[in-house]
Amino acid sequence: MDIFTDAIVASLAVLGIYLLLWMISAALSGPIRPGSSETLTALLCVHGRAPAMQYTVERLLWLRGRGIAEFDIVIVDAGLDEDALEVARRLAEDTGVTLYMIPEETKKAWMKT
Repeated sequence: MDIFTDAIVASLAVLGIYLLLWMISAALSGPIRPGSSETLTALLCVHGRAPAMQYTVERLLWLRGRGIAEFDIVIVDAGLDEDALEVARRLAEDTGVTLYMIPEETKKAWMKT
């Protein structure tokens, strides 16, 4: 039983050191920021029900809120159904995300490619 306990303690120690080194490297690498004449944009092209859209936007907002990266978030409607479009509109109103509605002609040409 002593060998089993020693193995568990050693494994936890190695894991702890690994996590500590990972946190230090993340802190030293600093946040992702665009240059003075650059803009980072997270572009979400969504269509249909888009079940993960809200979760994706919330995770992107979490990254932006923690200062990990500076970027704009744009949701492109490439044929959302009514419920998903309502979620996208609410996200745009509540969080400052940009919602871009594609004209129908462009949408048809885009979806063919």
